Amino acid sequence: MDNDTVYNTEMQKEYRDDLVKRTRYYQSLIDSSLLAPGEVDYNNIKNTTIIMIMPFDLFGKKRYIYTVEDVCQEDSSVKLEDGAKRIFINTHGQNDNDVSPEFIALMRFIEYNEGIETQVDSAPNLAKIKGRVAEIKASEEVGVRFMQRWEEEALIRHEGKEEGMEKERLSSIRNVMASFKISAEEAMDALKIPKSDQNKYMSKL
Repeated sequence: MDNDTVYNTEMQKEYRDDLVKRTRYYQSLIDSSLLAPGEVDYNNIKNTTIIMIMPFDLFGKKRYIYTVEDVCQEDSSVKLEDGAKRIFINTHGQNDNDVSPEFIALMRFIEYNEGIETQVDSAPNLAKIKGRVAEIKASEEVGVRFMQRWEEEALIRHEGKEEGMEKERLSSIRNVMASFKISAEEAMDALKIPKSDQNKYMSKL
């Protein structure tokens, strides 16, 4: 994997109408952490690739992979080349000839978590993934999360689930601070925690 590229990967289980703009939001969070304070040479910003894996076709073209980079609308040969890339993966793609058998096997495993025994020959790396997934499932302390912590916290708040709210918020704040190297105030603003509530969390961080 390229050391000059920052990768962010998310698995999305259910369709939402804000997924494209959510990747744009992730992009801004990542970019804000890539330059040291006072740095003025923006060429030092690393390339970024945001990958969203979904069990549905967000764009309706029956493709497994949609790779999006900015190009000029008037002349498609003119590319922005700012190092930002977004990849949307549809596990139900139908263009099998455009992807490898191992990729298709991985999509089947993600979707159904089965059938690996008959696909190991064409997907040798998949056996390693299966082993790791089994380890995670066997652990009582580790849960498989398909959403980032701060997104999960936002949904809990939206659904009005008060039980465990403070613990979840503190965990989310710490996670955002560590992931993006930002202050507690910036993390709470990113999580959309009301200013009136921020002081009580600040004292516990």
